[in-house]
Amino acid sequence: MNKTQKFCVDTNFFITLYSADPSKFIEDQKLFLKLGIEFVISSYVQREMRWYMRRIIEKEVKVVNVKENELSKYENALKKRLKSLPQTPDVSVIYVAQKLGIGIVSSDLKLIETAEAINLRSYMNSSFLVYLLQKDIDEQTQRKLEELHDKLFADEVGYSVKGQHVYDPVIRIKKIMDSALDVVRKNESLHQSAETPVNYNYPEYLELKQITKEIRTDLSDYLDLLEIGDYISLQEILKEKHFTLLDRATEVHLLDVSEKDKVYQEAMITLGHILLLEVSNDLALQDIDSMESNLNLLNLLAMEIEEIGQRLEIDLHLFRIVVFILTEQFKRLNIYFTTTFMERCRKSNREDIVDLIRTFGIVSAVLSNNKAEETATAKDFSEIEFIIQLGFQFAAIKKAKKSWLLLEQALYMSLNSKMHGLIYATFEVLLPLNYATGGFSPTIDELIRLVQKKSPELPLDVYEKRLALIQNIEPSQLIKRQKDISALPSNFQGYLDVLSVELSSFKQIGSCHFVKVIEWESMNIVGLIDPSLSIPMNSTVGTSIKIISGKVKLIQPPKKLSEAKGVSLILVCYPNDLKFLLRKAGNYSVTRSNQKISDYDL
Repeated sequence: MNKTQKFCVDTNFFITLYSADPSKFIEDQKLFLKLGIEFVISSYVQREMRWYMRRIIEKEVKVVNVKENELSKYENALKKRLKSLPQTPDVSVIYVAQKLGIGIVSSDLKLIETAEAINLRSYMNSSFLVYLLQKDIDEQTQRKLEELHDKLFADEVGYSVKGQHVYDPVIRIKKIMDSALDVVRKNESLHQSAETPVNYNYPEYLELKQITKEIRTDLSDYLDLLEIGDYISLQEILKEKHFTLLDRATEVHLLDVSEKDKVYQEAMITLGHILLLEVSNDLALQDIDSMESNLNLLNLLAMEIEEIGQRLEIDLHLFRIVVFILTEQFKRLNIYFTTTFMERCRKSNREDIVDLIRTFGIVSAVLSNNKAEETATAKDFSEIEFIIQLGFQFAAIKKAKKSWLLLEQALYMSLNSKMHGLIYATFEVLLPLNYATGGFSPTIDELIRLVQKKSPELPLDVYEKRLALIQNIEPSQLIKRQKDISALPSNFQGYLDVLSVELSSFKQIGSCHFVKVIEWESMNIVGLIDPSLSIPMNSTVGTSIKIISGKVKLIQPPKKLSEAKGVSLILVCYPNDLKFLLRKAGNYSVTRSNQKISDYDL
């Protein structure tokens, strides 16, 4: 008999699994109880459920009544400890979990992060199923749990790609980014040098000392900007700090200050951390040229200053590997497939990097040979996820064929290793890439048929439907005169997935950005006309756009334009009060007509 464990569950767990047929929860609940799992929900979560779900589910779980005044006091107390909180119903989940001393299950990343900050055991929905799969279970139970896992994981990935949620398993190269952030975070305080400091009175020396302290103090703020995705603002800040430190350090170096002087050493170490953050930010912005330039400078510092090498060497090499992959300098990767490099990783307690070497080898072979290996298997879940993330990076820098190759490889490894949740993650990137490029060989149809043949139990209906473009719309839904965006059909008021952006010119509008987007509900490829030029030209697969204010028209294009641009509808935006919400690589930004701003709200 399993020892009973209780978990406070968020609304989306039930919506994803049981909104179509709530009665299925009764059967699944028997399985959860058999595994020793009991679900608890707050009265706020109870109220969020639709009535037809409530009448069945609330009888099967424990509902904890949360008084509004008590929750308000709890919320205010949390605000004093943390910078920001999730929405009130989500806080109610944390409140109940802490009150009862139980774990949390949710698909809301902000909720999970907040719970973890106060040391509450927390799982993303799909991760909770992975946790259950580790138990001693029979084959039938395993199949059922895998089915539930796939549904939850597909939903989480769908949110990440459609821009309706912050959870982002596909877009960022998390293993590398997080590693770099941890290194900086652990070294925020000034290092205490063994050398007795000399009290120089040079103005340049005193200024360098002050600047270094200020930057060290602000490092946590830079980390916050990077983690919430405010990349544009951070790029300017880091560049200014980088050049200021380098300039002042050069002046001090020209005086009779020892290179082993504590202040000079700390300035250089701080510069190393700033450069590491710049490289992380460059990767998020897909600015590979800047990334390579900053890496070269950081590499020189690491070779010249022993402590920078000790602290940052492994992360420096990780970023070099990524640059070599993205720029297809595969021969330069050979030095990293050696026992010498692996031994350096082990001496630095970085077994996680040793585990990645195999992945880098697979990626290098696939891209060098321009052929995916159909029989390849994966060591673990993260290996496939990492390949998907690299595939996305190639899509973002407009190397679509390389992106397709890696996604194809990820698909084979997911199938062969029976890690089915990642199959959905792969198709969520392959589908828009297919429409943006016309596809590659094997085609997406062939890949879908392959999955159906090898794993017929996987439901791929949604992807088959998305391949059947309808390319038409009811005449009543067209808008031939300027109207507020609220007049648009509801499916056009959400996020639209970008396929490409090009500079165009029309007689009546003049110069504009012609943005090809796909609207999945009506299955139309739409030409969005942005006369304000506020949607970035480098937007590509992975960017989503939502119009949040302004006047629009929704019209059918002339046949000549439709054939030339490959669109079935034209969404014309007008400059007055025009405002877009953009989502790219895990961040949101607002762009307005006549001016560009970076206002992030995660």
